[in-house]
Amino acid sequence: MGMIGYYTALLEEEIQQLAARTKMLEDLDPYSRESLDIDKSWQALYYMLCGDISDGEPPLGYVVPMDQDKYIEFGDFGAFYLTLRQIQVAYQAIETMTRNELLEKYNYKMMLEEDIYPLYGDAEEGEEEEFFDYLYSYFNDIRKFYSKTIAEGKGIVFYIS
Repeated sequence: MGMIGYYTALLEEEIQQLAARTKMLEDLDPYSRESLDIDKSWQALYYMLCGDISDGEPPLGYVVPMDQDKYIEFGDFGAFYLTLRQIQVAYQAIETMTRNELLEKYNYKMMLEEDIYPLYGDAEEGEEEEFFDYLYSYFNDIRKFYSKTIAEGKGIVFYIS
């Protein structure tokens, strides 16, 4: 078991309530909503897109949202919300991003050196390409989820469980 990243789609009104701190995420029952599980890829995706483990600038910093300004109390690790507009901005940045463009951002060696989750220890033969494929698969899932969420006029909450 590890720390799994989840996106949950919420009505924009609910996102605004979370932002204003008039509702708690627990009150909105995020487990019963449409969601996306990105397994353990969350920190590695964030690092690949932003070049760091925190403080990633928009729009790529919105792809795996972990901006402290968007932090809300939830579970052991908290959660982060994005409005519909922020999702639109992120989606515009990744909508046409190709595999090769993402591969240019990928630095497996640095991820190992920085102990980016879920990587630990020495690399094994073929693991670098396999790990990129793993990340690319979830990147595509996020892109699809953002597109669907935008079409529905919703915002999202990202949390780790």
